Amino acid sequence: MNIQFFTTTLFLTLLFQANAKTEICNLQKSNYSNFYTVNVEQVLCLAKSDKDISIFYVYSVGCGMWSENRLSEAVKLSEKLDADFYLLAVSRERDIFATDRIAHLVDSVHKGSFKAVIISDALYSERALRRLTRPRVIANEGGTTTREKNRNFLAEITPPRFGNIDATHIFIVVNNQGEVLLVTNRKGIATDEDELKAHEKVIRAVEAERRGETDMLQFAHAESGLKYFPAQASLWFPRGTHGNRSKNYSYNLSLNLISGEVGRVNGVEISGLAGRVDNSLNGIQIAGLGNLTETVNGIQIGGLGNFTYNMNGIQVGTLLNFTDQANGIQIGGLVNLANGVNGTQISAINAGANVNGILIGALGNYSAYVNGAQIGGLANYAYELNGVQIGTFNSTNTLRGLQIGLVSINDTIEKGGSLSLVNIVRRGFYRSWEISTADYSNLALTYRMGTRTLYTIYTVGANFVEDNLWNFGFGFGHRRAISNSIDFRPELVSYSYFPMDFRNTQPTFSTHLKFGFVYNINKNFGLSLAPSVFVLNSRRNSDTAHHQVSPISPFFINENGNRKTAMGFGISLGLNWR
Repeated sequence: MNIQFFTTTLFLTLLFQANAKTEICNLQKSNYSNFYTVNVEQVLCLAKSDKDISIFYVYSVGCGMWSENRLSEAVKLSEKLDADFYLLAVSRERDIFATDRIAHLVDSVHKGSFKAVIISDALYSERALRRLTRPRVIANEGGTTTREKNRNFLAEITPPRFGNIDATHIFIVVNNQGEVLLVTNRKGIATDEDELKAHEKVIRAVEAERRGETDMLQFAHAESGLKYFPAQASLWFPRGTHGNRSKNYSYNLSLNLISGEVGRVNGVEISGLAGRVDNSLNGIQIAGLGNLTETVNGIQIGGLGNFTYNMNGIQVGTLLNFTDQANGIQIGGLVNLANGVNGTQISAINAGANVNGILIGALGNYSAYVNGAQIGGLANYAYELNGVQIGTFNSTNTLRGLQIGLVSINDTIEKGGSLSLVNIVRRGFYRSWEISTADYSNLALTYRMGTRTLYTIYTVGANFVEDNLWNFGFGFGHRRAISNSIDFRPELVSYSYFPMDFRNTQPTFSTHLKFGFVYNINKNFGLSLAPSVFVLNSRRNSDTAHHQVSPISPFFINENGNRKTAMGFGISLGLNWR
C-alpha cells in the first residue's frame, strides 16, 4: 500500500510539474499530433528547470536507423551528465509518419526516458507554408523548403561565437538560467568521428559550466577541438609561427605578410594578399586580395572579394562577395552572391536565392524568393516577391506587393499591383478600351491594362469646345464590383494640353481624381459616368492668354504673373468594351 501510494504521489507530482512547465512556457499542442511545438524563447524557458543543464538534440527521422542510433547515444550522454534531455524534431507538424515514429521512439524504445517537442511551423516563411500545404506536395525533411524552419531556428538560437550551420543531429546545451552554452557544428555530413567530437564538446561545456568557468571566449577556442595560442605571424602559408599546424590552432591575432591559413580567429586577421580561416572568424578580417572563411561573425574586407559559408555582420569586396548565408550587409563593387540573405546587398548586381531584406543593384537584382525590396537601376527579377520592386524593368512569377518602373511583366499578381508605364500580367490580365466625352477632353480614346486591382491608363483626346487642343493623359486606376451590374472605378489621371498645330505651346497640365461608375450592359460592354475634381497648372507666354481646357468655370483660380493655378470639377461619359 505504501509503495502504491508513493508511486501514485510521484506520478501526480511529475504530471503537475509537466503541466506547470507547459503553462509557464506557454506551450501549445500541434494541431496534428500530441506533441507540443516550440520556438527559441520556449526552448530557453524549458531549460529553466531543477536540473542545472538541459540538452536539446536537433533530430530528423529521415536517416532511419542511423538517426535512431545517434539518438540513443545522445540520450546516454545526457544520463551520464545528469541533464534534462529534449528531442527537438525538425519535421513538419503535419508529417504524420515522422510524428508517429518519434512517438514510438519516446514511448516504446526509450520508455519515456526523455521528452520530445517539435520546432514550430511558425518559423517557416509564408512562402514555405504555402508550398508545404499544397495538396500534391510531398516534401521530405532534407528538402530546401522543409529545412527552412530548422535553419531559421538555429540562426536565432546560436550565439555568434559558435557559427551557424543548417544541419540536424546537433546538440544545444543550455543552463538553467536560459543561457546557451554550446551549439555543436560541423561541415558536411556527420560521421562517427564528428559525433564523438560533438560528445566531447558537450562534456567540456557542461564541466566548464559546473566549475563556474565564465570565460566563454576561451571556451569558444576549446569547443572547436583546436589548440589555443594568442597570436601567429606568417610570410606565406606554411611559412609561419606554427607552419602547417596553424590550421589546428585558434588565435586572437593573425598576421600574414602574403597569405596564411589558420583554424580559427577570435579577434583580428590581416593579410597582405589572402587570408583563410578554416572554421570561424569572430572579429575583423582584412586582405589585400581576398578572404576565404567558413563562418564570419563580424567584418570581412577583401581587396577583390570574399568567400564564406556563413556571414553574420558586414562583408565588403571591391569585385565579388560570395556566401551561402548572409545575415547583415554585403557591399560589392560588381557582384554579391548568396543563397540566403537576411539583411542588405549593395552592388552592381545582386543575386540572393532567398531574401529577407533589401537588394540595391546599380544594374539589377536576381532572386528566387524576396520578402522585402529590390531596387535596381535596370532590371529586377524575383520568382516570388512579397514587398517592393523599383527598377526600369521588373518581373516576377508571383507578386504580392508593389512594382514601380517603366515595364513590369508578371505571371500572377495575388496582392497589390504595378505602377508602371507598361504593365503586363499573364494571369488575371485586365484590359479595356473606352471612347468618352468630357468637359476637359471633348473626345478621347482610352486604353487600360494591368489587373482590376491596379491598372495603367493611357489616353489621347481632342478639345474643340473652347480652344482647339490635343490632350494626352497617363494614370492609374482600380475597378471593383459593388453589385452584379455596377463597378466602382476610382482613377488618377494627369493630362497635358497642346495646340493642334503644336505651335505657341504653353505648358498646361491638369490632374483629375475621378470617382467613376461603370454600368455593365453585358460581359463585354459598359457605360461609364465619372465626376472628378482637378488641379490645373499652366504658364502662358507674355503676349497670349492661358489655354482654355474646359467650359466649366473652376471654383478656385490664382494667377501670379504668367502662372495660373485652378481647382474645379469635371465630368465624363463613356462607352467601354473589352
